[in-house]
Order: sequence, then structure tokens, then C-alpha cells
Amino acid sequence: MEIIQKNSSDLDDYLIQKKMEYMIDTNNKKFANEIGKINETLNRLGAEISDIRRNMSKQPEPIKESMIKVPQTKSTEERKTEEIKPRYGDFGPDDVKIDQFFYFGKK
Repeated sequence: MEIIQKNSSDLDDYLIQKKMEYMIDTNNKKFANEIGKINETLNRLGAEISDIRRNMSKQPEPIKESMIKVPQTKSTEERKTEEIKPRYGDFGPDDVKIDQFFYFGKK
């Protein structure tokens, strides 16, 4: 009877060992697959960064502030001397108050 128990315990140990080896092997394959995907992504990002750097070096030099001509605004004296002309269309919401157009009851 001891021989049967010894053989069954040896068999259980062997099966447990094989099961653990299989699980470890499966996990190693999953990790290797994930690491491969990460490497592909990093290589793709590196290529995109190098393309962006190449395109940035090809762009023309930015315009300096001294090269920009800013139109001069009219002074207050020039504005006073101009004739006031009535406007037609192109009204903004701040030009006319709503209560001037509509009657809202007693005032």
C-alpha cells in the first residue's frame, strides 16, 4: 500500500511541477509579446519625432518684431475733426438697447 501512495504522490508532484512550468512558460510568452509591442511603438514614435524635427528644420525663419509694420491708429484730435457719418447695417449688440425697440409695459 505504501508503494501505491508513494507512486501517486510522486505523480502528483510531477504533475504540479509540469503545470507550474507550463504556467511560467505561458507568462513568459505573454511578457515577450507585450515587450515586442512596446518596442514597436517606441520605434514608431522615434521615427515620428525624427520626421517632425526634419520638418521643423526645413521651415523658414520666424518673422522678427522689427520687420512687422503696425498700422498707426488715429489720434483723438483727428477723430474729433472727422465728420460723424450715420451707420447703415452692421450693428452690434452694444450699439442699441433692446428696450428702445420693444415696449415692456409701464415705465
